[in-house]
Amino acid sequence: GKARDYFELALDAAGKAKISRVNRDEIRVFIALSWEKEGQLEQASRELKAILRGNRSKSRAVSSALLELTRLAFRKGDLEEMNARANALLVADPSSEYANDALSYSAMLTDLKNNPDAIKALGRADLADFMNDYPRALRILDSLATNPSADGRTVEEALWRLSTLNIKHNYFRIALEALEKIIDLNEAALRGDLALFTAGKLSEEMLDNPQMAEEYYERLLIEYPESPLEDQARRRMKKLIRDPS
Repeated sequence: GKARDYFELALDAAGKAKISRVNRDEIRVFIALSWEKEGQLEQASRELKAILRGNRSKSRAVSSALLELTRLAFRKGDLEEMNARANALLVADPSSEYANDALSYSAMLTDLKNNPDAIKALGRADLADFMNDYPRALRILDSLATNPSADGRTVEEALWRLSTLNIKHNYFRIALEALEKIIDLNEAALRGDLALFTAGKLSEEMLDNPQMAEEYYERLLIEYPESPLEDQARRRMKKLIRDPS
């Protein structure tokens, strides 16, 4: 595409100007993402692996390439590769800005280890969303979330991704419905406090419903008093009480 043409011209110019490899590698990451956006996953993978080849330095570009290879393996359904790349990033640069995302992928592999087909389906939904195919992403996630034989962890993961998908596309009420279903899982939910907090923010900032937002924050404080989100929820609730308009 046009964007990739510009990036490749920039990479060529950077090489001629003898710009550092670190800076050139950052351009390569964007080139890889442009291939992935077009569904050219193998080409994207080759570009990212080229960044790692012979590169033993710790840099933002290397960490970014490792994360994108993790994400790419997830979208391709290659769970072994996904695990290896996530672990490589956590070992090479545990304080990286990308480390939390790598941890999330590792946690997913652990939580859903008994249901690899579900992880692969989640990866297909993630790819569909990345390629701007909202209807396909929605169908895959909804099928997982409503599957009566699916385990609780799979259902929660699908619901969480449904909420983030719909927030991204400004379908806030649909996102709130998915969050409500996570909240209804009660103690079984890993993200119960996060679902309550996100529901509160949606109600407050996007749905113009401060009363409902206050109720979500209050539930978080009562049901999850040890949550790391407790302080933020308390401050937001106090602000709503002081200024209900």
